[in-house]
Amino acid sequence: MSKSPAPNPSAPASRKRRGWKWIFLGLLVLVGVIGWASGLLGFGLAALRSATFPSDRSLVAYVPVETSALVVIDPHQLDLKSLGADGGKLREAIDGRRVDLERATGIDLALDVDKVVLAPGLVVARGRFDAKALMARLAERRYLPSEHRGATVLERAGEDAVAIVDDAILLYGSGASVVGALDAAGDGRGLDSAPATMERLDALGWDHPVLATMSFGEGGASLREILTGATGPRAFTLGVSTKGGVDVDLVVEAASVGAATDLAKLLEERRKDVEGLRKLAGDEALGAKLAELAAGATITTAAERPDVRIHAHVSPETVEAVGQSLGRFGAQFEDAYGLMRLYQLLVPSP
Repeated sequence: MSKSPAPNPSAPASRKRRGWKWIFLGLLVLVGVIGWASGLLGFGLAALRSATFPSDRSLVAYVPVETSALVVIDPHQLDLKSLGADGGKLREAIDGRRVDLERATGIDLALDVDKVVLAPGLVVARGRFDAKALMARLAERRYLPSEHRGATVLERAGEDAVAIVDDAILLYGSGASVVGALDAAGDGRGLDSAPATMERLDALGWDHPVLATMSFGEGGASLREILTGATGPRAFTLGVSTKGGVDVDLVVEAASVGAATDLAKLLEERRKDVEGLRKLAGDEALGAKLAELAAGATITTAAERPDVRIHAHVSPETVEAVGQSLGRFGAQFEDAYGLMRLYQLLVPSP
């Protein structure tokens, strides 16, 4: 008679471990599906991308190359505490606009938008958008659809327009500016093709939550400007960071290296004028804070570039102190602002 195999005491435990693995895998899938449906997964991936690869030239491609100024905002890097305490006027204004926009479009600025480029008359945003849902919502508000470059443009005549490209890029502005943005990206005439502008942004760093640049003419200084020692700025580039206070980096591009040196010397003289800063502020306490900031700022130049670089750090305590100093000035305009808003609400726009 053959003997039956001896029972293996480890088999039930092995089957139990395999069972837990399948349960764990199922939970991961469920969490992933919920995260994707709610937008949290896309938001998390975008936050990771912002931390590792903050540059986004493809977004700038929608800004026409002739544009002289733009601002890049990365919400993932922005610390809202730097905008004031909860319940403050600025935070209330931002939260109010966010709620109103979500009710009208279904787009949540805090969850659906990953990066924003602001240019005169144009907003370009990267994020997670639903073109069909937006079309249905805006149809109720009399926005009419049209096609341009494979994208649906929703426009309300005489007011504004919006377009979504591949549910990932949102364009907002006038009808002409939205069409112009689509043409710029389609024809390769975006601001990303302007070497001087992109060099300025790259040099200052895309890891700033707020990055801005403004130029006063491309192509470098003329021979006449170099020979006559012109000192007017050619461009400004600004970067703002909001971790542990506010750090401001400003690069002023002068007409020549010599002009940059002269400008740096002039700024050094001006920041030593404490009395002048106090008069400029119009308030003793605020003037003292400005003098303190000016004294702590660094001003440098480079031998190979006509740039003046200015860096200033404002601690949270200084931000709060400056805010308190400005508070009494704000109170003087609060009543006037309230009357203006009441007039806007009661009197219909033409």
